[in-house]
Amino acid sequence: MVMPKEVTKKTKGQQRIEMKRLVGSRQKVTLSKRRVGLFKKAAELRVLCSAKVAVLTLNNKRKMFSFATSMSRASSTATSVDTPWPSRSKSLYP
Repeated sequence: MVMPKEVTKKTKGQQRIEMKRLVGSRQKVTLSKRRVGLFKKAAELRVLCSAKVAVLTLNNKRKMFSFATSMSRASSTATSVDTPWPSRSKSLYP
């Protein structure tokens, strides 16, 4: 049996990239692009599963962006953003 030669890739393709913090304008652009993608996925989930979905994102300057199936739900959630988040204890997440 002849083993094939190891092929070296010329492009990155779908290889994993190292996750590291971005700085400056690259951080803003990445947040903007990923936020749009996240909101699209939330909308798809709403349509496919008839689910009620709300997504809140905060940038490092605490500017909030939201997506929700009903805007009243998003605005009521947005008003509670300044309250402390619950800790992730086993009692909250069985």
